Amino acid sequence: MLLGSEENAVYMTVNRKALLNAIIGSAAFWVPSVILHALRGADFSLLHWGLLGFMELFSTLAAFLTLCLALRVAAASRVCALLMLLGIWVLGPSWMFISFTFDEGGFAKSWAWLGVLTATVLFPIVTPLMSFYDGSLMGLLITTAVLGLAALELPPILAKRKPESTPRIGS
Repeated sequence: MLLGSEENAVYMTVNRKALLNAIIGSAAFWVPSVILHALRGADFSLLHWGLLGFMELFSTLAAFLTLCLALRVAAASRVCALLMLLGIWVLGPSWMFISFTFDEGGFAKSWAWLGVLTATVLFPIVTPLMSFYDGSLMGLLITTAVLGLAALELPPILAKRKPESTPRIGS
């Protein structure tokens, strides 16, 4: 396969779109947290946790529905949901380091880049732990469930199957 072949161009375009969907998903989810932390700083309270959970969910759903309308293909919307989830989870530590910077943590520390690299590599463990301290855990869990359901092909799963007839012994 040549480097400039048509197949390679299509593959690169698909990868760019996938990366863009992941980045859009992570930005839609984490930007409300960054904005709220920038506005409130150290005055972050329990009320902000609930507000943040709903803001993250609704902004992510708005981005997902916008992308689905742009794609207009059901199979593509399922892939889009998975890519958005991947972006939310993998890029979450980076976004939370940005949020923590407003409270004299995150990138205000000398070890921040090493922390971001380590947290990104260990994202399945670190993202929910950091989101608890960020106030985003409720939003992360609910959004993960909603996008996870959107990624499933529900009509075949929910379709009623006819029970197979089993032959009776002795009939």
